[in-house]
Amino acid sequence: MFRDPANYTIALEHYLQKIKTGNPAFNNFYQAACYYALLKKQDMAFSYLKEAIKRGAKGEDVLTDTDLAILKQDLNSWKEIAALLKTQYLERNPGISKLDLGYELWLMWIEDQRYRTLKKNYKLTAQAPNDLEKHNQHLLRLSEIIKASGWPKYSEVGKEAGDAAFFIFQHDHAKNMSNVLPLFIAAAKAGEADLTKAAMMIDRYLAYTEGVQIYGTQAIRKIEPGQNRNDIPLTLYPIADEENLIARRNAIGMSDFLENCKRLGVEYRPIPTRSNYEPIPIKKKWIKAGYLL
Repeated sequence: MFRDPANYTIALEHYLQKIKTGNPAFNNFYQAACYYALLKKQDMAFSYLKEAIKRGAKGEDVLTDTDLAILKQDLNSWKEIAALLKTQYLERNPGISKLDLGYELWLMWIEDQRYRTLKKNYKLTAQAPNDLEKHNQHLLRLSEIIKASGWPKYSEVGKEAGDAAFFIFQHDHAKNMSNVLPLFIAAAKAGEADLTKAAMMIDRYLAYTEGVQIYGTQAIRKIEPGQNRNDIPLTLYPIADEENLIARRNAIGMSDFLENCKRLGVEYRPIPTRSNYEPIPIKKKWIKAGYLL
């Protein structure tokens, strides 16, 4: 009902009333800012948005919500919003040594996920645009950062920015991944990156290059010519040393394997139920490369 333009004023009054009657939750300020923006009352929108951020509104919502797009046209006022979000990032990641880089990486992640995990903030009726070009720009910039100063470490850029590097890079080509993976593994083993995410990138690299994996995180849909993609179920890539998979996952704190299979939409068949099971040994070169975390 509130999303009907004819009801924007009613929606605004609803949230203003909530604030007036003693409910100062950030969402009420945030929603008031959105409706002020939709009503083209930018000054009031900025005022309520600042208050929402100070009370905890998430930067990923502020930066991707199409309701607030009109505010970005006022460059000077939007700089104040950006400054508040940067301060908020530092408060979440105190003591980091490279705030500017951390904030840049965090912003890159937000842009990279704008039409994916953050698609709820795209409220326009038109179809969301293809963001592949921007993703490729992020990959290029991230590659420059890694080449210049290594894998972004948690102590340098914060956890969100460190994880952002993984989320952006995980879909890159195997050739590029081979150069970055050793740096990621070293950072993870030093506690400066997420071991479980390093395991996922190891699996993805091996799946790309050798059609196998170590930690059971990668699935594929094998589609033959003429088949409908939706008719073909996902199956796991073959798992090396599958007998010890659970122990290997548990050792680095990975989530429950069967739950992960369920999330992926994969039906896992235990080894004893497979008459054609053939063990795949862990290769010495994988051990040498540090793939056993």
